[in-house]
Amino acid sequence: MRILVIDDEALIVRSLTRLLRAHDVVGASCGSEALAVLEQDAAFDGVFCDVRMPDADGTILAGEIQERWPHLAAKICMCSGSESLQGDLPRLEKPFSRDDLLAQISRWEG
Repeated sequence: MRILVIDDEALIVRSLTRLLRAHDVVGASCGSEALAVLEQDAAFDGVFCDVRMPDADGTILAGEIQERWPHLAAKICMCSGSESLQGDLPRLEKPFSRDDLLAQISRWEG
């Protein structure tokens, strides 16, 4: 499975890459980088997206991804600390475990 991880904290991107080492993980450190990655190759099976980043609101970014790449519309999971979220996107609250990540991936696969 190919997964895009979008988070402005490099440590989180590295941690998720390590936790998901059985998968092909591509990291992006901001919204604009994530969009550039997707413009080059949108063949992803899932996206973990941080909610709060300096250059982008994660929920707005998720909406843009859903609009531009409809095949990813049901494959986005928001990752947040204590921020409240509107909408129906799946959400993992930080800190989350490897089991939480794998459960979300199973939902994408299933």
